[in-house]
Amino acid sequence: MTMAGRKPKPTAVKKLEGNLGKRKLNVKEPVPAKGMQREKRSTH
Repeated sequence: MTMAGRKPKPTAVKKLEGNLGKRKLNVKEPVPAKGMQREKRSTH
C-alpha cells in the first residue's frame, strides 16, 4: 500500500528555498553518505 500525499522535501532544499512555511527545520534528518546515487524519479 502506498502513502497518501507527496514525499517531504529534504531539509537542505527547504533551507535553499528560504523555509517559506517558517516551521522549525528537522535538524535530526539523516544526511546521505558522499558518493551515494540519487533516486531517479519516473516522469509518468
